[in-house]
Amino acid sequence: MDGIDGVFLLTAGLGTRLRPLTLVRPKPCIPVLGKSPLERWVEILRPLRPRRVVLNTHHLPKQLEAHWKEIAPEDWSWAFSEEPGQILDTGGGLRQALEKIPGDGPVLVINGDVLARPPLEALIARHTQVRPLCTAWVHPRREPRTVRYDDVGQIITFRDREQGMAVFTGVYVIERRVLQWIPGAGPHSIITALEAALLTGQSVLALPDASAGWCDMGALEMYWKLHTDPDLAREWGGRPAGPPGSLAIGRNCDISPRATLINALLWNNVRLQEGSSLQDVIVTDGVGVSGPHHQEILTLHGNHPLLV
Repeated sequence: MDGIDGVFLLTAGLGTRLRPLTLVRPKPCIPVLGKSPLERWVEILRPLRPRRVVLNTHHLPKQLEAHWKEIAPEDWSWAFSEEPGQILDTGGGLRQALEKIPGDGPVLVINGDVLARPPLEALIARHTQVRPLCTAWVHPRREPRTVRYDDVGQIITFRDREQGMAVFTGVYVIERRVLQWIPGAGPHSIITALEAALLTGQSVLALPDASAGWCDMGALEMYWKLHTDPDLAREWGGRPAGPPGSLAIGRNCDISPRATLINALLWNNVRLQEGSSLQDVIVTDGVGVSGPHHQEILTLHGNHPLLV
């Protein structure tokens, strides 16, 4: 990956808006149309051959680590940046992750729990040509549009909800000198750091690109819509093949031929007994199901209403 020293994948978040799903798996590992966000990022990054990949961990770290070890290419150099006590936020997390990325050049930062098809080659090329403090991919057709920039792409503010022009996607190339604006310990936001840098005259550039896909699946409603809206599902690869009435079926599922499925989404190792009836239901890992269920999320820790 010419022009940058490595990649930092932000994967430590709690995923509170996706509960109870994120009580079962960390958000970057949740299956979306048969693939987790992390699997999708591996596919996107693979052609670029990153020199080093670092992922930060906090919520359900053992699960995230196991999933990453399962999907990471054998020839990649990678490491985990552990945040056991508290989440260090986007800036504090970057500060710690940079210790595990050799070199003194810029790094590519990616919000690892969103769905996206970013223009990475254009983003890296734009940054290496000018070498500002940061070059961020922004999406002019997604919400919330809070980033405002001038005619040459210089970002003016990240927080203009009235005249904002694009959403900050969480994908950007950044120089290590940003550490000047990140405190040496504790949580800190990268946006706060960039705002402080802007006040000193630093250049922070936007790369607007509305042709690239981006979806924040942070809320349960959007997660469900990704599977039930045909156009949205098609945009992100389509529903994987499965039994009639299924939205997606995970690995090692045992489904009775006498089970009834209507808009049923099954994760891994699910068992549907004879006479099971599922309509608008998400069944998470390892759950055995019997009887009728309607508009529910089924987990090993209990059942929850599917309010979408």
